[in-house]
Amino acid sequence: MLLSGVSILYIFSGEKVDIYVMKDVPAGEWLLVATEVTDKTGRITYTFPEDNALGYGMYPIKMVER
Repeated sequence: MLLSGVSILYIFSGEKVDIYVMKDVPAGEWLLVATEVTDKTGRITYTFPEDNALGYGMYPIKMVER
């Protein structure tokens, strides 16, 4: 069965998503940063709080739907 992009977004609305970041690339571990819930379009937004902010650079981010 083929699903269009719009249909897929609605399937994932209201889902819990774990957000992980790797701070010490490439040998670092994945650290759980937060768990967020997708909106009605299947999207999430997250802003790192100042006490957990990352320095300048590129960091791998992994999101896992529960």
